[in-house]
Amino acid sequence: MVAEFTSDIMRHYLSTEMFNQPKYKYMEQQTHITERMRSILIDWIIEVHFQFKLKSESLFLTINLIDRYLEKIRVSKENLQLVGVSAMLIACKYEEIWPPLIKDYIHMCDNAYNKDQIINMELSMLSELDFDVDFVSAFALLERFSAMNKDTHQTACLAQYLIEISLLDYDSIRIKPSYLAASALFLARSLLRHPEPHSSVLAQCIHYTQNQLQAVAQLLIRLLKNYQKPTYQLVGLKKKFASDQFANVSQLYHFESQPQDNPNSCSHNKSIAGLSTDQTRGSAQQAITTDKKRTKSGYHLMANLTTQKSNSSSFATSTKKKGATFRFKQ
Repeated sequence: MVAEFTSDIMRHYLSTEMFNQPKYKYMEQQTHITERMRSILIDWIIEVHFQFKLKSESLFLTINLIDRYLEKIRVSKENLQLVGVSAMLIACKYEEIWPPLIKDYIHMCDNAYNKDQIINMELSMLSELDFDVDFVSAFALLERFSAMNKDTHQTACLAQYLIEISLLDYDSIRIKPSYLAASALFLARSLLRHPEPHSSVLAQCIHYTQNQLQAVAQLLIRLLKNYQKPTYQLVGLKKKFASDQFANVSQLYHFESQPQDNPNSCSHNKSIAGLSTDQTRGSAQQAITTDKKRTKSGYHLMANLTTQKSNSSSFATSTKKKGATFRFKQ
């Protein structure tokens, strides 16, 4: 980013960050899919995105397109993965120099959809969104905030890990991108024991107080605490951020089922730089049994979930040899 335009670009980001953001509670109009299904889809997308070695901007744009489309159109369980694949196709065309080909997406979803289905869904999504796919992501703002702070690579990666964990959480949609990015960076600096968690440089730019950042940081540390538990089985991000590319930040913290029994556990500390690590909301976590395996030819995903939406219903996903196919049963 050219230094002489930095301040102008930042002002533009902050003035337009709420454009093309999905509306919270759109899931209420969906009759066939649930928040849990959304989380499973996004976890799969994260793994495919990482295997394709795509830009982070492509991931955030993909999730944005999925949410905005689901806000407008009711989608069946059978077509949910098709929406995800088509959203990634659009995002990669927009962000990548060498985007994956349609045949690559067909392979990754184990031939669950053909070329015509993907293209038709792409056209449907673009039409519903008026071909307007640009938006300001929390990641774009985080990159700028981290550069302003001159943060270390580990700090930046930990903050990115936090905001990508929030992608799995449907409730996080309502958080303003700059608020989420600043809070994630504040929490990352706090966890890494930085002497100034909320830098004066950043405070002058975004005008969020430390108390305001702590409010979202409480949510983020709750999500981190839950996600790092050994029993949490959507592990796409854990694998991604356990790599050297991301400073192995997913291996920094481990939370047991009963953290208070372990005085050396990170979660044993009830306060980190003034942040309360309240117990994870029980209503947000359903019983889940998942076995996910990576193979040379793709992904295997087997899940047996129980969700509560209107009448209690359950769904299961089935897999084949090459990839992950979502098949839902009432």
